[in-house]
Amino acid sequence: MSRTIMPFEEAARGYEIFEKREEECRKVILVPGATSAQAAQKQATGVVNPMPGGVV
Repeated sequence: MSRTIMPFEEAARGYEIFEKREEECRKVILVPGATSAQAAQKQATGVVNPMPGGVV
């Protein structure tokens, strides 16, 4: 499953990526307070996913 992790402020872009299936995206994870995609990735690493499939 391909996922995209990005700051919450980029939600509109995340929806566009998901809707168009760019990057084979199946899930967008929005991280409040992250200042960049790299920061969002770092903050989300290891977070337990409440959906079936486990850990982000």
